[in-house]
Formats: sequence, structure tokens, C-alpha cells
Amino acid sequence: NKGDGTFEVDQTTVTQPTYNVTSPSFGDVDNDGFLELALGGWDSNPSEQHLFLYKNTGGSSLEPYDFTPLASLPLLVFSPRFADVNNDGFQDLPVVCDFENSKLYINEGDGAFIDFTATNGTGSDENGMGSAIGDYDNDGDLDWFVSSIYDVSPELAYWGVTGNRLYRNQGDGVFEDVTDSAGVRHGFWGWGSTFGDFDNDGDLDLFHVNGWAETDLDPSLPGRFNDKPARLFDNQGNGTFEEVAMDAGANDTGQGRGAATLDYDNDGDLDLFITNNQILQMTGPSAYTRLPGPPRLLENTSSNGNHWLKVHLQGEPPLHRQGIGSRVYVTDGTRTQMRELNASTGFMAQGPGRIAHFGLGDVGVVDEIRAEWVSGDATVLENVISDQTLTIPSPQASVSKKNLEVGQSIRMDGTSAEPANNSRSWSFQGSVYADPTSLTFDQPGDYEVIFNLSTSDGSTLIRREIFRIHVQQVGGDPTATPTPTKPNDMDPTNTFTPSPTLSVTLTPTPTPPSADFDGDNDVDADDLLVILGEWRNRARP
Repeated sequence: NKGDGTFEVDQTTVTQPTYNVTSPSFGDVDNDGFLELALGGWDSNPSEQHLFLYKNTGGSSLEPYDFTPLASLPLLVFSPRFADVNNDGFQDLPVVCDFENSKLYINEGDGAFIDFTATNGTGSDENGMGSAIGDYDNDGDLDWFVSSIYDVSPELAYWGVTGNRLYRNQGDGVFEDVTDSAGVRHGFWGWGSTFGDFDNDGDLDLFHVNGWAETDLDPSLPGRFNDKPARLFDNQGNGTFEEVAMDAGANDTGQGRGAATLDYDNDGDLDLFITNNQILQMTGPSAYTRLPGPPRLLENTSSNGNHWLKVHLQGEPPLHRQGIGSRVYVTDGTRTQMRELNASTGFMAQGPGRIAHFGLGDVGVVDEIRAEWVSGDATVLENVISDQTLTIPSPQASVSKKNLEVGQSIRMDGTSAEPANNSRSWSFQGSVYADPTSLTFDQPGDYEVIFNLSTSDGSTLIRREIFRIHVQQVGGDPTATPTPTKPNDMDPTNTFTPSPTLSVTLTPTPTPPSADFDGDNDVDADDLLVILGEWRNRARP
């Protein structure tokens, strides 16, 4: 992207799949501010590579990662995704696989990915299609939904058709299969999936498309899956979901493949964009005609009065400029919601994961918004009015070093923080210091120093910037890093607060969403990536 609305083709040749490529996802594997690329390949040839990860060498080129150390690589990859599932600050790689169990590769922090599927409670799904990742239970960690095939007929039993899976993160990257207790198993033939708070009540709902119209697998399949509606599961706030697609107007019966959430009209609620494959129209007992499957834009026309917030992050090098991989926490009263910013694809569609959308229910002012950057630093706003879109900058103050030995000092300077001509100070263990200042540490441990930016008279806080400092004994490990103190260290036995039944209406609209593809901020709508294509001859379409 040249920044002027045009693109230049990079002629650099890299190893890439030569067959059905699915769902590109981007994530910062090594937290250097540059996004790596993951690609999945759908092919049954065991001699071929099916999962590709490309290292970003600094914005100039992509080089293939070597996956050979991994114990088991999948063959039929549909949806690789980047997400920090164990809260260690590094992007892991959940991978949804067709005709086999999905995989979860944990990022060891040094660029190596290890397959932990067998020990972390995931991988019971049999024909994974789409992937949705989000904190549906508001306990501060990322949960994982995998769409699949549900059919109770005996002729498909050998395939493995026991339906969707919802893996609830127990707080340390170990998951519990809560599919049945949550009520999300039955989704017909599921594909693209996405979490989103469609009724702005403070918890994530779940949507996925579905459909299968091929006749060469089984003559009875078109009548079984050809026109089944999409599924919308409303989060009840108590660990369960209620299927409400028909009542909400989200029951599209096309051959759904991709699904993305976005606020295309910037009214504060999430809309849905669906891509459909070709539709088979039966013209006789064994005859059919292929018809184009039109995309659908479902506008959220709800009027329940619930409040909302949208948060953008603005990072400065070495952070990613849109904060990909960082997290945003919104706290109102006793409830804290979390969103991890991403550029990943569920299946054949990618929404604006760089924007953190929060439903707030009846909350008009939130207590705190906290941006936790992948660097371990944080930016905090307090007493924020709802129903607005905010941009939060990465810390603009500076500390001279974050890893030091007992007896060493750091210099803390906030003179360059914007806006200018405001009050500046530093806080440490209950004491306040004028800006700039220095501190000497005489005990080992992990500490926080806080930069406070307030109005010129000091009466109103603009933001806080938190820096984590690791102090070790003389001769200790100079590469050790502090453990972030995040609001995601919550009780994994979290009890839920019941919420009202979904009150949302989604209305089809022919208006396509706009997008700021040239980066000049002159189109006020979310960006959207969809991938269109068709596979035939017994391949998944």
C-alpha cells in the first residue's frame, strides 16, 4: 500500500501453497511491531505442507518459518488464527482443520510454536470450518469457538458430525469443552463464525453461517443442508446461549461461507456481512442448477437504547501502529470486558478486528479504559462517557530502561507527552514526583511507575501511562522481563450476571460498506476483507 490509494506488487518470490489457500491471518509473533502472515492449505496430499507462517523481516519482505520441529501438522487447514490464549503476551496459533481435529500451537516466545492440543482440552471437533475467538464470559481470557457439522443420521456418522465446539478458557490456556452446557452444538453445516455484542448488553454473542449443497456426496444432502438458516446465539450472561436468528432477522438461508462483524454505518451497533457460495436449485429428483450466491449486508436496526464504546489504538514504533495484539479493557462497576485487537480471519472473511467494540447496557460513564500494549506498558483513561469512538495513544512519556539491577537508577521523562501545556507528574508506591525525575531501586522485584497527564490546573486527569520495571539482584538475568499486572487475572470460577434476552434486529440492505483503503481517514466506516472463490469436484466450496 503506497498510501495514496494505490498498491504496488511485490515481485519477491516466497514459498507458498499451490492448492486451495484459505483464510489469511496476520499477527505479530515476536512483538516487534511488524505483522507475520499465516496461511492454511486445504489438500489431502500428506507430502505437501498445509500450514504456512511467514516472518516479517521489518516491513520489506516475508520469509517462510520452518515448521519442521512441530510434532503433528494438519493436512486440511481452514482457519489459522493468531490469539494470545495463555495470557503471556505472545500470539499463539489456533488452527481449525477439516476432516480432523483442530490444533492449538502455543508460542514459546522465541518464535517456536509447540503443539499443545493433546493437553489443553481442545481438539475434540471433527470437521472444523470456522473459528471465532473472544472473551464471551468476561473473565479476562480468550475462549475459542469452532463451527462444524451437526447431523444425527447414520449415513454420516463415520464422518464425525457431532457439531460445533465451544472451548472455555480456564485462565491459563487450558480449556474446558462447554458446548452442551452453553447450548451451541447444533449449527447444521457451519462455516464462517464471529463473536460480537450485537445487542450492546455487555457480553459477546455468537453468529455463524452454514450450508452445503453438493450432491455428489449423498443424494439426500441438498434437502438436508441446502437452505438451512444461519445461526445467531444470544449470550444470556449466565454461561448459556439462546438461538434467536429468526427473531433477529439474521436467518439467511444462502450457502454461507464467510461472516464478519463491523459497524458499517457508524451508529454504535454491530452489523453483519455474509458471503455466500453458489446455490443449488433442484430442477428434478437428480437434477439441479447452480445459481450465484449473493452476499448479504445485515444492518443492525435495533433500538434498545443500550450504550457502547469503540476504541482504536495508536501505537508508535516499535509497537504496531494500530495496536494489533494489544488488548483493551473496559471496566464499569464490577464488570470488566476485554478485546484483543487482531487482523485474523475466521473463514473467508475478516472484519475490522483493529477496532475494539464494547456494548455497555445502561452504563453511561465507564470507570476505566485500559489499553495493555504488547510491550507490557499501559495507557489508562478514567470516567469516560459512553457512545463515542476513542483513539488511545501508546505511552508518550519514557523511562530510560525497564530491566535493571539493584542499586541502579532510571530516568523518567514526560515532557514530550501530548497535549502540551498540561500538568505532568510521576507516581511510585504512593509518592508523587515532579516531571522529569529519576528513581533508584534498592530491592529486587517487579514495579510500576506511573506517568500522570492532567489539565493545566491539575483538576482533571487526561490519562495515565504505566511502565513495568523489573529489578534483579546484581548478576541476575539481564534479559528477564516483568510479568504484566493485567485486569485479566480474574477468578476463573467467575459467576455470570444474567442479561435480558437479545433485543436486536438485523435488516438486509443493498448498500455496500465503505472503506478507508487509502489510509487518509476520509471515509468514516470500518474496513472489511472478504475472500471469494469456489471449489468443486468433491472439494469444500
